[in-house]
Amino acid sequence: MPHSSLLPEENPHDEIPETSPVGRRVLLAGALSVTASGLLIGAVPQAAAARSFEPVDADGPQALLGRRWVHLKLDENGRGAPVRVPLRVSGSARAEAAEIRVTSTTGLTRIGTERDKPEDGGVTLRATPGSPTELWVTPHKLGSPGVPADRLEIRTRQATTMVDVWIEPAGGRWLGAARDHQLLDLEIVAVHAALVREGDGVEVIMWSPSREMDAAGNPIPHPDRPDKWVWKPFHMGALEARALDIDTLKTRKRPMTGDDLTPKNIFCGGHAHLPDGRLLVAGGHVDPSHQGLEDGQGVHLYDANGANGWSKGPQMGVNRWYPTVTTMPDGRMLIAGGNRTNPARRKSKDNARDGYWNSFNNNYQVYDPASGSLTPLAQANELIDPTLLKQDERLATYPNIFVLPGRTTASLPVVAVVESNRAWLYQYDETMDDTVLVPERVVYPMRGKGSRSYPTYGSNVLLPLRPGAPRHRILVVGGQHEEQTDHRLLTFEQKSTATAEVLDIDVHQPLGRQKGWRRVGGMSHPRQLCDSTLMADGTVLVSGGSEEGWGDMNRLPVLDSEIFDPDTETFRPAASALTERRYHSTALLQPDGTVLKAGSTGGFAGDPDTGESLVDEHTTAERYYPPYLWRGPRPTITAVADADTPWFTLGYNQTIGLQVRGPGLDARSRVALIRFGSTTHGNNMDQRYVWLRTLAQDPDAYERWTIQFRTPETPAVAPLGNYMLVVVDSNGVPSPARFVQLAHGGTQ
Repeated sequence: MPHSSLLPEENPHDEIPETSPVGRRVLLAGALSVTASGLLIGAVPQAAAARSFEPVDADGPQALLGRRWVHLKLDENGRGAPVRVPLRVSGSARAEAAEIRVTSTTGLTRIGTERDKPEDGGVTLRATPGSPTELWVTPHKLGSPGVPADRLEIRTRQATTMVDVWIEPAGGRWLGAARDHQLLDLEIVAVHAALVREGDGVEVIMWSPSREMDAAGNPIPHPDRPDKWVWKPFHMGALEARALDIDTLKTRKRPMTGDDLTPKNIFCGGHAHLPDGRLLVAGGHVDPSHQGLEDGQGVHLYDANGANGWSKGPQMGVNRWYPTVTTMPDGRMLIAGGNRTNPARRKSKDNARDGYWNSFNNNYQVYDPASGSLTPLAQANELIDPTLLKQDERLATYPNIFVLPGRTTASLPVVAVVESNRAWLYQYDETMDDTVLVPERVVYPMRGKGSRSYPTYGSNVLLPLRPGAPRHRILVVGGQHEEQTDHRLLTFEQKSTATAEVLDIDVHQPLGRQKGWRRVGGMSHPRQLCDSTLMADGTVLVSGGSEEGWGDMNRLPVLDSEIFDPDTETFRPAASALTERRYHSTALLQPDGTVLKAGSTGGFAGDPDTGESLVDEHTTAERYYPPYLWRGPRPTITAVADADTPWFTLGYNQTIGLQVRGPGLDARSRVALIRFGSTTHGNNMDQRYVWLRTLAQDPDAYERWTIQFRTPETPAVAPLGNYMLVVVDSNGVPSPARFVQLAHGGTQ
């Protein structure tokens, strides 16, 4: 059975409580944002939108077909306008006029017989058969996401029909992640977060450096900061980890325990999912005064279904602070980059021979989960050809690494490495034990000169893959101002950028002769220290960050979010978050289609003007409800391959039958796989969205459809592991996700 959803049941009376501080904020915003810029009515939204919509038949056959709906789309300026809904009655044109009584079920819309004269309680209209009459509907208050804002009862002597009214805010809404829309206390600062399988469901594993604990294991309150704690990011040999059950919204402790496991501070590690669903974490925090603890050299694995959760892997032989982990097509894990130390925030020390700017690991190691073995450091291969770097150029930590399908299923997969303000391309040769990356001796510079990696990181995302398409795109947003040439600049005042760039990779062309980067759109707000998250409809949510500074010293938080549309390659404004989320924040797509936003420590330095600490850690979580959750009834996946179980195992290049139900489905509905996310420091190392090839769509009675689709041809399209399966109707409304594991062979 599907997991429970954080969205309410379809009850239009369940509006956001006005008594809640969060609810009051949303209702005020909704009351000011009720312009209807679009209207859909009926069971085929796109067809209805493309022509003048047909009137509602108040007493004819349509009245017996069940509920219909009206979709009012709010514009970005928050202006409200009434919308005309024609009603008609059946019968001979010579028949007398019939009386139609219309009432609002919730009062969240106002209705009237004239455009600018809404009436309280209800209205009575008279209609002559063959000549529609007019009903005007005006949004009044915004209801809860996932349910219609109102339900109009349209009654004649012969029949009663119900019409749902959906009111879509153009930018969605941020609400607290708790069920009552209050902020959810996670009991941890979610610096790292990943969605993992737990039993028949999923959980979010989160971790951060440890706070100081008392003898009972409770955080010690900070003496000078109310509601804060004594937090020790440099507390080596310790880890604070908790897992969030997404159904109960309760967290449980997941400490590193076990006879063969010494706790390590894996804060600042890199992580991605193994093919079997476990999470691999490489590296962690480093502190020159505690080198003997080697927290940054270890490989650790998290199994949500294990009693102790954590287990120990091999040592890498080198500290990797801020490395990247990538799941490769053959199931092995690429561990790349990272630094042997961390910034001292003193130019002379950071520029020294053994300082931060000269201690990047320009190599990669390969972890094989089948044997549990790791490439020895002595055999680690070069990541970037240093002869392609200019004299003063250095590599960056947390490089974004993406796996792409080659020209054909027989071609070698493509790997793109994006760091600072450039990209490097490779082929992946799985026949090699260690030297798996075959580089092209070409660097693809971005248009902007500023760095988009730490310490002024933006965020990168592989845009949705389409079946058989030779062109793939990587989007980069935010980071250091585009005119800044000094990537080592660590000042409170340095500006962030609002620009975005896309790297086009055409696998039909040689990797050494690609067109490279190009500018697209542009955000409304400059930002760094932000997150970009693929949502359930394939659009990208850009959230959080700051307008100035760098990781440890930043200011001017950005609350407003933005949505990037991969089809138009433009940004549009989205709602404003409840909490500032800057350095060390995370964002994860959830199975119900929302985005969970958590974490943030603000900064680790002191304000250069006041000397006050910039640390402002957040243990709360909020949730972004995208516009598609207010747009209309959602489709529901009822069975996969004729089975209705919580999890399905699918193979590659298979034809699968999918049973779906929903009034908004039509022949243009699509199917997609979304890989479980694993995110930290603006880098979601597992994020991937794959549109699947649809072979046939057959409608049944009672809004049921059977959709046949083809699974990805190879693991280069979708690497082995766990995914969310969604159906997106032609109005852009996605279903709640079902869980699948992609494996060789698979079962249908």
